[in-house]
Amino acid sequence: MLDRAAVRWPDVSPAVLATLWWYGSSSTLATVLVAQLAVTGRCVDPAHPSAVVTVGDTGTLASLGAAVTVDGPGAAAAFADVVDSLVGRVRDRVPSVSGASLWAIASDSVANRALDVATALNRVADAPRWAQTLTAERRRHRFPQPRFVDVSANGSTRRFLRRSSCCRVVDAGEDLCTSCPRRTPQDRAARWATLVGR
Repeated sequence: MLDRAAVRWPDVSPAVLATLWWYGSSSTLATVLVAQLAVTGRCVDPAHPSAVVTVGDTGTLASLGAAVTVDGPGAAAAFADVVDSLVGRVRDRVPSVSGASLWAIASDSVANRALDVATALNRVADAPRWAQTLTAERRRHRFPQPRFVDVSANGSTRRFLRRSSCCRVVDAGEDLCTSCPRRTPQDRAARWATLVGR
């Protein structure tokens, strides 16, 4: 899968390539699990032997399915198992990439997707609970606590994720993400404020 990703990002280091691949793949896993938990209270078990994924053109995971479902605590355990396994495989292939940084990216993926789903369902207040549910377990590493920030501007308030990880798109020639931890707090706050009400 990293070989396919290298076609999309041919000019980056192995560590950056692995991080970009994981950024996209963990986002897909998080989207499926969070959306299902939010709507039904259960989600497919990503660690079950019946679990199947599809792979997109860039090598990142594109979908997830399984014949078995789990509740919130079960999802947390299964998600931690899958993250631990996949991060281990990535590090076997690219030892220079940090395992802790990949766990942080997975935590941010869950939190961002929880916020997306909560916004779509008009249940923004539930986003932290969903994010905390899926990131409650640890294995070789832990998930950093998801951090949400409510920003008020122009008579409106909007919730954002304060990322604990960098997805490394900047090292592939893209701009820093709005919430990137590489930005100064003042820069992040100003950029968040411009998005409130949009």
